[in-house]
Amino acid sequence: MKKPTLKTLNDHLHQTLQQYDMVKGEGYFYFCWSDNAPADTPEPPESIYVPALNQMSITEWERSIDGQIDKWLEVHS
Repeated sequence: MKKPTLKTLNDHLHQTLQQYDMVKGEGYFYFCWSDNAPADTPEPPESIYVPALNQMSITEWERSIDGQIDKWLEVHS
């Protein structure tokens, strides 16, 4: 089974929201604007409070990312 990496998780994120990236914070992962995001891009989705990539499988990460995207889309669609 493949291990989750920021690249694979960002590839998944970019399928829906190209203007954001997921990055590692201190003890959690958060979404921020990508370098190519327009100036009027809304606030990014909520953070995912998991301390390390190896704490979840790729499937669990993708579900968490999708959940945060769904919440974000409810407000910004």
